[in-house]
Amino acid sequence: MIPQEATYEILDKVYVYKVVDGRAKSTIIHAIPMSDGQQFVVIEGLDDGDTIVAKGAGYIQEDMLIISSDDMEQGNETELLDDMNQEYEAEP
Repeated sequence: MIPQEATYEILDKVYVYKVVDGRAKSTIIHAIPMSDGQQFVVIEGLDDGDTIVAKGAGYIQEDMLIISSDDMEQGNETELLDDMNQEYEAEP
């Protein structure tokens, strides 16, 4: 199950952002809403162990750097942002 707020819809297709190598990747899922109106049961499109953006899917863009709440709690966000800046500076 995933929270409905982790999803967004385009042309009757439901998407989530999976986190792949620290970046947001949009993924189509097939899901059934739960009766509570807050959760989806995912039938297809995600595998056990996949990490998704659980909140604020409407604010995310494809390939955006994602810093997990675990990284924030451990104080790793500065290191991750430094890595991102080095990647950006290295691009032609």
